[in-house]
Amino acid sequence: MIHKAIHRVRHHARRVLHHIGPRGRRHRNTIAHFAEKSGLVYFGAVDQHHDDHEIVRGLTASATHQDDHFSVGTIDGYDVQLVDRSDSFETESGALHTHHLIIFQIKLHTKKPIHHFLMVPRGAKEAEFSNLLTSGMLLQPVPLGATSEYTQEFLSRYEILSLPTHFIDTELLIDNDVARSIAAHFWPLALEIWDNSLYIYSTDTSVTTHLLDTMLQNGLWLAGQIDKK
Repeated sequence: MIHKAIHRVRHHARRVLHHIGPRGRRHRNTIAHFAEKSGLVYFGAVDQHHDDHEIVRGLTASATHQDDHFSVGTIDGYDVQLVDRSDSFETESGALHTHHLIIFQIKLHTKKPIHHFLMVPRGAKEAEFSNLLTSGMLLQPVPLGATSEYTQEFLSRYEILSLPTHFIDTELLIDNDVARSIAAHFWPLALEIWDNSLYIYSTDTSVTTHLLDTMLQNGLWLAGQIDKK
């Protein structure tokens, strides 16, 4: 009980520092400006346990996550949500680690259920999404190549994870043409499809208008490609 209480106090302290510190102020100014420019309504910090709002879900949603700079609106006919999410968890060594993510959620138009899958960057960035891989441990790497021949650029930059029963469906949805564009324009962002919503994740500590524009415009393009299929 004492250990859990200390964990909660540390998490709250990190939350406060994140919100009022230089990083929090920079993010607030950048995201608020981007939201106004893009036509989103900026709400700032929201509490998942008390505030009346639709939570951005996906694998990063947890009982302890904290959301700042929540923004919402409709762009090019798509319902879009943007949030700066932080969450703390213990590593195997017992150390407390705080994970920060910028997340866009775009609700797809298609009514056909789409299975859950992840697209995670390879290399150094892969470690930054390790908590995603842990929470999605039932998902397995898709052995690409059954229906489409993928470029070396995509194979070296991304790994797709899905349930084994959905390997072929995943490959048909993210075929070579779509994958080529993802490799060229999305890396090192991570992608997820969950409950017919597209999630775009960034772990960049420096949040810029260019980054947010890239995430949004590429996300809208991919949502359109998925809806066509």
